[in-house]
Amino acid sequence: MPEVVAMATYRGRVAWNLVRLQVAGTAPAPGARLDPSRPAQGKRGTVTSSTQVGDLAVMLGYVHKELIVPDSTVAMDDGRTAVVLGLPYGSLPGAGVCA
Repeated sequence: MPEVVAMATYRGRVAWNLVRLQVAGTAPAPGARLDPSRPAQGKRGTVTSSTQVGDLAVMLGYVHKELIVPDSTVAMDDGRTAVVLGLPYGSLPGAGVCA
């Protein structure tokens, strides 16, 4: 059984979740680290993909389950702060998508 399936089955929820994020400025490269304040706990997220939309960067990335609440913020390695948005694109925060 794959680890993710086992975790979801026996623990009830996986520790990492894919979320949509946005940040002002240029789009970071895939692999950029998120939430650098907790490297000792091993709870650092990762940007999986990003694109530029006007003056905003829109990203997909994995964050720890504590940070998946829409409108919460996640620090980035470059000092910027990304905002967590609902999935999929256009979903409303609190619509059960990230809950």
